[in-house]
Amino acid sequence: MSFEFPAQQAIYTALNGNIAATVYDDVPILPSGQPAANFPYVVVGETTAAPWDTDDRTGASITVTLHIWSRYAGMKEAKQIASAIYAILHRASLTITGNHAVDCLYEFSSFTTDPDGETRHGVLRYRITLQDA
Repeated sequence: MSFEFPAQQAIYTALNGNIAATVYDDVPILPSGQPAANFPYVVVGETTAAPWDTDDRTGASITVTLHIWSRYAGMKEAKQIASAIYAILHRASLTITGNHAVDCLYEFSSFTTDPDGETRHGVLRYRITLQDA
């Protein structure tokens, strides 16, 4: 059974409309020289999965990577969005249909300036532990 898509859905649902950025599951196609009006945004990105079974239940430990994109001059906006995401996700009781969410934990974050010199990129990772309901 795949636990990755239900975890992605839960993250998207928890964040969408609850942070000061649009949330996507893929980077939107924007023209070269993207206008600052399209920023900030968050992308629910890459996932990994590892078994987390017990004697009587199947489960998985899922990591979900989130990407924050900002054109704010400095890291303030990206870090404020990261803080809002942390407040929503860390130790959250996520609702995942057909599964029991054991825990959701913050693992790390990193903030860089992209080579264009304008775009700030925050990378966050959360670990969600799930079991069949």
